[in-house]
Amino acid sequence: MVTTTNVLDISRREADIAICIDNNPPDTLVGKRLFPYYQTAYASEGYLASHDVERAPQDARLLAWRRFDDRFPPWTKSLGFGDVPLWGYFPDPALQVAAAKGGLGIAILPCVLGDAEPGLVRASALKPTKAWEIWLLTHSDLRKTARIRAFMDYAESVMRKAKTQFQGDLWQGL
Repeated sequence: MVTTTNVLDISRREADIAICIDNNPPDTLVGKRLFPYYQTAYASEGYLASHDVERAPQDARLLAWRRFDDRFPPWTKSLGFGDVPLWGYFPDPALQVAAAKGGLGIAILPCVLGDAEPGLVRASALKPTKAWEIWLLTHSDLRKTARIRAFMDYAESVMRKAKTQFQGDLWQGL
């Protein structure tokens, strides 16, 4: 098993099965769309206590997961942080979690990560937003292979049991 944020090529046999986060997976793969995951903003309690995002948003920081040319991209408005500048570049979810826990700023995280992380709290009263679809995929030549089918059935079962965590259903209107 390999966990990575890098894109692996199943058609070149770099992997047999992928749990893919994508709204348009490659047509060359077969499988099923499980459900979307949701995301929201998280920060440490200490960070939120020392930064008034509503009255002084310019003093707060959003932790970016990739490089953006614009310090205030449009998607930040839908999350309630349109006037908070992006700061830093943390391309790995574990880095984003660590940076937010360390008090570097506010991270936009999948609810399944942020809600489960001690030391982080939701930084917004807004309901989590839909991010990407989660797919369970394999190469068409492998779809009927017993070991592939068994693992895909098992992975789907585990993922579906955790659906409420992926969709942020712990939200209760902070």
